[in-house]
Amino acid sequence: IFADTGGERESTYENVHRLSDWLQRHGMPAVEITKKGGRDETLEQYALRTKHLPSLAYGTKGCSWKFKIEPQNRDVNRWPLAQRAWKQGIKVVKLIGYGYEEQKRLAKAKLEDEKYIYRFPLNEWEIDREGCERIIRHVGLPIPDKSACFFCPSSKKAEILALPIELQRRAIRLEVVAKEAGNMRTTKGLGRQFAWGEFLAGQEVPEPTI
Repeated sequence: IFADTGGERESTYENVHRLSDWLQRHGMPAVEITKKGGRDETLEQYALRTKHLPSLAYGTKGCSWKFKIEPQNRDVNRWPLAQRAWKQGIKVVKLIGYGYEEQKRLAKAKLEDEKYIYRFPLNEWEIDREGCERIIRHVGLPIPDKSACFFCPSSKKAEILALPIELQRRAIRLEVVAKEAGNMRTTKGLGRQFAWGEFLAGQEVPEPTI
């Protein structure tokens, strides 16, 4: 399942479709795309409507929960095979892709709850990020770019500069709307410690109009 926030980089959408085609050619199910329930809007539209930056800019992870975790959990809850297993008292095995090098994350990860047993196959097989890349190349697929919204507050400055001008402008607009609404008192901007608009001011990116 791929949870689409509506604001992923174009390379991410290309990779999802490419991987889905590859899976089907090898006799496996296609990637299923899911979205947040309720109001039909992207994360960008949600931020503009509520006049707040994505939650990571404030130090929380609400946008990941609302636009990534909840939609995937909803779809699994509706999956007939999972429903049948739970009715029989069987827990569903959920595989998490933490790499072998992520031992700190693994140490904090839960192994089981009332519905799932969690397994970490990359750790079990001692495969780190470099190992994953070797496997991807071995099957003839390109290494995918980082998956994140183009306005993600965790973006590095080099990634911000690499964005197309139009996407930079749209990201700055989120800051303008949030600032005008008085919702940037606890953060300097999308970068949390810095505003994208100020950072890009010397890059000939004009201020967007509202």
